[in-house]
Amino acid sequence: MGNKWLSADHIEQMVMKPFFVMYPGKIALLREGLCTDCGVEVEGFDNDLERREYGISGWCSSCQKKNFGGK
Repeated sequence: MGNKWLSADHIEQMVMKPFFVMYPGKIALLREGLCTDCGVEVEGFDNDLERREYGISGWCSSCQKKNFGGK
């Protein structure tokens, strides 16, 4: 399947961050285009801010809302 939202270069930069070093099991989810929080396939984002956050955390739109208290 692969990640349709992030380039391979971006993913390789992300996996060097402390979160992914501490939780290496999350790397496979990220590479497959799955949310690093809930594990579901990332389908899309409601806005550019969510898209950018995905590039930091690997969280889908729903998990971002859950974790950041959005609607």
